Amino acid sequence: MASASEIDEYYKVAVKLAQSAGEVIRKAIDEKKDVETKSSDIDLVTETDKKVEELLKAGFSSNFPDHW
Repeated sequence: MASASEIDEYYKVAVKLAQSAGEVIRKAIDEKKDVETKSSDIDLVTETDKKVEELLKAGFSSNFPDHW
């Protein structure tokens, strides 16, 4: 089980990454969207979705490499 200090660190990193993801989304909000489908016609994804996903994956894996 994680210690209180580890949980605090997880929280701080998660908040920082969420803020960064929000900035990516805010910058793209008024841009033209290219929408693709994933597994079905109702499962949509944009370039912004992909950027946010990559930002989160990279951020968590670099901060917590033992968790991947």
